[in-house]
Amino acid sequence: MQDTGTFVGGYAYQKLRSLGCTEATAASYATKTSIKSFESGEIIWRKGQTISHWCTIINGLVSCSLIDEEKRDIHVALFNENAWFGEHAILSEKPSFANYRCLVSVDTLQIEAGCIREMLSTELAFATKLAKVLAWRMQRTSEMLMLFRMGNPALRSVIGISQFAEALAYDSDRPSAMEIGSKVSISINQSVLASLCGVSRSRFSSVLHSLENKGWLRLEYGTIEILNLPAWHSFAASKRSLHFINYDPTIDELLDELNVCLFRLRSLA
Repeated sequence: MQDTGTFVGGYAYQKLRSLGCTEATAASYATKTSIKSFESGEIIWRKGQTISHWCTIINGLVSCSLIDEEKRDIHVALFNENAWFGEHAILSEKPSFANYRCLVSVDTLQIEAGCIREMLSTELAFATKLAKVLAWRMQRTSEMLMLFRMGNPALRSVIGISQFAEALAYDSDRPSAMEIGSKVSISINQSVLASLCGVSRSRFSSVLHSLENKGWLRLEYGTIEILNLPAWHSFAASKRSLHFINYDPTIDELLDELNVCLFRLRSLA
C-alpha cells in the first residue's frame, strides 16, 4: 500500500509541473506540501484573515463570498477539484478579501505562501501562468460581484446555477476555454444554493422548476442535474461581457436568452 507521504509528494510534484515549474523545482517544493481536510460548512479563511498557504482542491467544492453593506453573503466564485485558490492575498501580502467556505467535505493540498513567493522569483513560466490566472480571476470576480449586487432574484439564481455549471465542468484554475460535457450534477442542499445566490429558498425553488419545465435541468432528491452545459457556459460568458445588462429580467426572458445561446451553438456545430 502506498504511504501518505509518497502520495502527497507525487501528487504535489505533478501539480507543480502542470503550473510550469521545472522538474527540479517541482521535486524540491513537493516535499514542502501537506494535506489538510475540512468539513462541509467549515470556513477555510475568513475575510481579513492572513492566508498562510496556497491551496488546491483534491476533492470537494469551495465557495468564495463577500459580505456587502447589508450584511448579505454575496457569492462571487466557485473552486472545484484541481483548482488553486488564495493566490491574490499571497501575492499582494494583504489579508483575505473574502470568506472561503466548504460546500461539501474538502481535502486540500497546501503549500506555504513563502514557497510560492520563492518560486515566483525563480520560475518564469510559473510566474507567468499565475499572473494570467490572477488577472482573469479578479476581472471575473468584479463582474460577478456586480451581477449579484444589482441583479433581481431570478437573475441571481440563474447566474448562480451557471457558475456551478462552469466550475463543475472544467478545471476552474485555468482562464482558457475548454470543451465541456453535456451535463453535471450538484449534490448540495437547495437551501445552501439559495443562500449562495442571495435569494430565498422559495424563490430559488420557483426558478429551478421553471428551468426544469423547459429542459434546462433535472431535479432529483438531493441533486440538481444541469443539462445543455455549453449553452449555460455561453450564457454566463455573455452576461459577464455585456456593458449594458438588464438587471431586472423575468424568468421567461432569461429562458429566452438561454434558448438563444443554445440556438447559436447548434448553428455553429
